[in-house]
Amino acid sequence: PLTYALPHEYNAFVAGYTSIQKFTGATSPNFWIVKPIGLSRGRGISVVKDISQVAYSQPIVIQKYISNPMLFLDYKFDLRVY
Repeated sequence: PLTYALPHEYNAFVAGYTSIQKFTGATSPNFWIVKPIGLSRGRGISVVKDISQVAYSQPIVIQKYISNPMLFLDYKFDLRVY
């Protein structure tokens, strides 16, 4: 999914957000997942749908929410390769 590291990639994020907003219009919510840097186990993760809900005071990673993810036995999953 579209991913940005804020505040460094702020301009690219605003352009991506605006582009998706124009493409989908008011018919589909524009959800984004906000992940603070340096935390684990889902702490501090939030979902926003309006650009005004994004705080730029701390470094974060923001990703476009995938509304229809691939499922395995009806569960979301991820692969971690080390």
